[in-house]
Amino acid sequence: MARVPHPTLRPARKRALAAAGAAFSVVLATVGVVAATTGAQAAAANLVQNPGFESGALSPWTCSSSSGKIVTSPVHSGADALQATPAGSDDAQCSQTVSVQPNSAYTLSAWVNGSYVYLGDTGTGTTDGSTWTPGTGGGYSQLTTSFTTGASTTSVTIWVHGWYGQPTYEADDFSLTGPGGGGSPSPSTSPTSSSPTPTPSASPTGGTGGGTCSAPAWVSTTAYNGGAVVSYNGHTWTAKWWTQGDIPGNNSQNVWTDNGACSGSGGNPSPSASSTTGGGTCSAPAWVSATAYNGGAVVSYNGHKWTAKWWTQGDIPGNNSQNVWTDNGAC
Repeated sequence: MARVPHPTLRPARKRALAAAGAAFSVVLATVGVVAATTGAQAAAANLVQNPGFESGALSPWTCSSSSGKIVTSPVHSGADALQATPAGSDDAQCSQTVSVQPNSAYTLSAWVNGSYVYLGDTGTGTTDGSTWTPGTGGGYSQLTTSFTTGASTTSVTIWVHGWYGQPTYEADDFSLTGPGGGGSPSPSTSPTSSSPTPTPSASPTGGTGGGTCSAPAWVSTTAYNGGAVVSYNGHTWTAKWWTQGDIPGNNSQNVWTDNGACSGSGGNPSPSASSTTGGGTCSAPAWVSATAYNGGAVVSYNGHKWTAKWWTQGDIPGNNSQNVWTDNGAC
């Protein structure tokens, strides 16, 4: 009986089909890798312009009182970093405005080096975020905060600053991640105020000063510098440092000094009315709780002479957690 031959694939054809299958697998894998990489890059896109200052210039960053500059050492990465120097009445704030999308979550971070360095954001339309470090121990340390934008927010201002009278600080490698906004935001006109100052007739948020307060009513959207005096809830208040959105008498950082119930004058009380004076024959001016002192200021209190290490207001000599005052001994 004759055998019936079974059809078989020629070896050359088998090799061609195998090669085509392998090539197709490679194409699929490549497409998958590219898609995954693209998705990851989109999710981690940094919205900060000139985040590591590798352009060799500050722009689009702006710094208060020309306090910032580009340095080549110390840096966190790359060749350049931001360096800013506070003064007795300036916290060396550097900022830029970034386009964002409404009702979206964002994470802000930066690497900083120095003492009393702050990182934060303003103009979010909800609760602005901020964080700080009392010191990085001689090297860079990362600060991170987050915020969610309001229903009509299309830009926010991110900022970094030091502390009044404190040493120079550095900042590098900023990152703001989240949905990118459309178009280019308008640059900040004033680095110490991230939003326009409303007219005095604007209604404050959360209540107004009562009684016969003559100081301007506190407004939640107004940026106040240290020493600013406002009225709120029938009292006059003095800002210890730059602040925006912190309710007088109801904020965790205790930004505002309560000058007492309004009596028709929003100004600082005279030393004879509100100060605790030094004893003995001290010749230095008596310390006054409502007075803002720059670093180097000398006062007398409780029979001793004291020198301010940096800008301070309301910190009792010899009795404050930040140890602002140096005790120069008995008068």
